[in-house]
Amino acid sequence: MRWAPVAAFVILTAGCNSEPPVSGPTPSPSPSPSPSPQPSASSVNTLFLAAPATAPHGPLNSLVGRYQLEIDAGARSGTGCDRVPESATRRQYTADIADVGARYAVKLYEASFLADSSRVSYGCRDPRLPQSGNAVCHQFLLTREGDDITVTAQAEDEWRGSEIWESLSDGFLLAIVGRATGVVRDGRIEATGNGTIWYGNGLPATTYYGCQSAALRFTLSPR
Repeated sequence: MRWAPVAAFVILTAGCNSEPPVSGPTPSPSPSPSPSPQPSASSVNTLFLAAPATAPHGPLNSLVGRYQLEIDAGARSGTGCDRVPESATRRQYTADIADVGARYAVKLYEASFLADSSRVSYGCRDPRLPQSGNAVCHQFLLTREGDDITVTAQAEDEWRGSEIWESLSDGFLLAIVGRATGVVRDGRIEATGNGTIWYGNGLPATTYYGCQSAALRFTLSPR
């Protein structure tokens, strides 16, 4: 996946003779150079998704419904990881779990997400997850066997994947990628695994940092 000032000082000294110094033209200050424009999350296709008024309902499937999702990247390491703000390593979303046959789609809301954009050669249309129109990177996969749960938020290639790409309020993009396993108990889902956090100022990014997480935790609490 493509992740891919100088101040000048002039000191004038007067001579030691008795004649007053001749006044010269006052130099005009040079304007400070403007910073080069940098790509930002606003330079790519993003979309704010509000939660639907009606939550999914599955009378024969207790897993289907609306949740509060917290993603916490614990046990972090990696070059530049200390430059990733704490707020980017712990995120909260409104999440709907929908039954899509052999698996579940976890759809996130109340945030801005990256959408398919041929302009930056990036997409997030996972054939295992139903999407219409311009696909948005706000879904990941969940499978269940008994009480055992597997979360998959990973890319297949540049145009197919189920990772999360959020546009943050500071103008940076956040990508959350990983795979976790856990259990469902009393309606609450907890899964922990390995993953990465990518934090950059756009696509392509000129400034970006990343963290590997050995304890990427997904917690879904019923609402």
